[in-house]
Amino acid sequence: MFAQTQAAQIPAPAQIPAQFETDTCPAIDDITLLQATFFDNWPDGAKVKNSHRYKMTLEVWTDDAEDIRLSEWSFKRSVVLIEYWQMESRLTKLLARKSISQEYHDELMQVWKNALPPLNSPKLLWFGLIGDKGTMDGKKGTNYYDRQFIMVEMENGHPNFMILSVNGELLSLEAFATTDMKGNPFKAPVKYQGRLDLCEYRDAWGTT
Repeated sequence: MFAQTQAAQIPAPAQIPAQFETDTCPAIDDITLLQATFFDNWPDGAKVKNSHRYKMTLEVWTDDAEDIRLSEWSFKRSVVLIEYWQMESRLTKLLARKSISQEYHDELMQVWKNALPPLNSPKLLWFGLIGDKGTMDGKKGTNYYDRQFIMVEMENGHPNFMILSVNGELLSLEAFATTDMKGNPFKAPVKYQGRLDLCEYRDAWGTT
């Protein structure tokens, strides 16, 4: 898995800016349960105007197993997935708009360069930058959190694995299922879901 190997080269942690402490994804060491839901918004592969094809919704819990309520997550965001070959131009635009810092841009560019797919490989890395849509009183548009992103290895429209990077620390989700935690198949546009149990929350809850 070339992407996992290259992910190990992500720079070491740096202190998260104070203004992001309450809004961003919890630290990797604090996560006890993770759910990643994969959306394909183009039925049968037909492009839908003004719609990104792939998105991943992240849900994170930090409570101990006995205190977890699935409806009361600690953090939830939907992230647009950017295809590998579009990533460089997207980062250039985000930097020009000042949506990301020069330091974050440079870090993501290094990760992107290190994740160059093997020649003729059906596996391709997609990126998702974590952020929010801002507030009425604050910065408008999408605010991207510094050093918080995901990488998803895709093969023929199927996510093989996902890596969550928070401030240089990594968490890997190794498998995605076509059914929810109760065994029910998903309805479009949801296609897959990955669940990671780090606290022995429930038998067979995770997909890895």
